[in-house]
Amino acid sequence: MPSRRDSFAPRLSPATPDSAQIRQCKVLQRALLHSPVEIDPDSIQVVCQLDQYELPEIRLAWVTTLEVLPNGNYVIGNCHAGPGQPLLIEVDPTTKEVVWTFDHYDLLGNSVPNSQLLDVTTIR
Repeated sequence: MPSRRDSFAPRLSPATPDSAQIRQCKVLQRALLHSPVEIDPDSIQVVCQLDQYELPEIRLAWVTTLEVLPNGNYVIGNCHAGPGQPLLIEVDPTTKEVVWTFDHYDLLGNSVPNSQLLDVTTIR
């Protein structure tokens, strides 16, 4: 079975994936793209879910990227969120605590659909 780090979710189709598709990955994005969901591939049960307005003062708009760090935290790309909303968010999926955010709407605007973290071993 792949580790959490190796289980980055492929794009699934149809909008409601079947159990065989779910078993191939652990972290999914719901069809509306506002809510990352972690699924246990063996039991097909939801392990963690972040709803659009669940993080304090953060609105998940269009979740375009999700990276699982070696420490198990998620880094979520939050595209089209608008001014005052972070473009990247690190979240502890167990506690749903926000570790850090990155917001440069003034420089990057409202459309940052992709991100890549380098040297993730040094991230908290």
